Amino acid sequence: MISTSSSSLLRWCAAVLSAALLASLPALVFAFEQGDPVRGARVYRQFCQHCHGPNLVNPGTVSFDLRRLQPDEYPRFSQSVMNGKGNMPPWKAILKEGDLDAIWAYIMTARGG
Repeated sequence: MISTSSSSLLRWCAAVLSAALLASLPALVFAFEQGDPVRGARVYRQFCQHCHGPNLVNPGTVSFDLRRLQPDEYPRFSQSVMNGKGNMPPWKAILKEGDLDAIWAYIMTARGG
């Protein structure tokens, strides 16, 4: 037989664990919506690596160091890639559907974000 205090503790622990799980769901959904990092690595090597460096290691050129991107900067990233910025040309006519999200997933995974 479980005492009343043990039962209350179990209910409290279950509530805390449930709340933690529910709180993490948006982050999990966001991660899966952003694309496949393996595909992103392939697309990155094909289109981005020349200027931004292999494995996101910037070759010291004038290109932006993609490792500096923060998880909340997807809109900035998307705008720059699709429409171009500075010396970077626009890629919207070249990238296939899902490529942009895959590249983002690769960058966030490779940089540890």
